[in-house]
Amino acid sequence: MIKTVKFTNFKSLSSDTITLGNFNVLIGANAAGKSNFVDALKFVKDINDTSLYSAIGNRLGWENTLRRGLALNTPISAEISYDFKKKPS
Repeated sequence: MIKTVKFTNFKSLSSDTITLGNFNVLIGANAAGKSNFVDALKFVKDINDTSLYSAIGNRLGWENTLRRGLALNTPISAEISYDFKKKPS
């Protein structure tokens, strides 16, 4: 089960760690980053399933994947921690 996720410099996500439980609901104002959070998870999946270049291409280039206002050489990072012992209920 995924315990925490942290995305840095991906679209509107700056560097927040989000703790997940057995059941999670995304709630927030318009333009709060809900869809970008889901897309960040899909981005990691796309990299795993295809390649980094394909995942970036699916988002219409690096400039549309990277957090706005940052230099194009700024890295994006993803940290996902798992609890392999705990089974979802």
